[in-house]
Amino acid sequence: MELIQSWVAQEWLIGSLSCATYSCNSQLVYATFPDGNIGIFDGNTLKVKCRLASSAYLHQPTIIRKNVYPIVVAAHPDEPNQFAIGLSDGSIKVIEPRECDTKWGNY
Repeated sequence: MELIQSWVAQEWLIGSLSCATYSCNSQLVYATFPDGNIGIFDGNTLKVKCRLASSAYLHQPTIIRKNVYPIVVAAHPDEPNQFAIGLSDGSIKVIEPRECDTKWGNY
């Protein structure tokens, strides 16, 4: 086996990963963290393109009520900028960039 790329935890994406997957076109890597953060990385360089805090996909009462975090991530089979996360409370969220942005990292 050969190591092709590696990523080292930094600043706001620290700790262990709970799950990671490539997008359907392999241009992005979606990674979830137990603290609720989601990292979106360039698939070739593993440079961070975007970070989503849990407040971006969870309503405030959910955050306060319980420790909910993503435990699994799955890429959409046809839409490279869309992915789903399975949360520790059993819910599922489908996430994609806003309509005015064509891809991640344009914020």
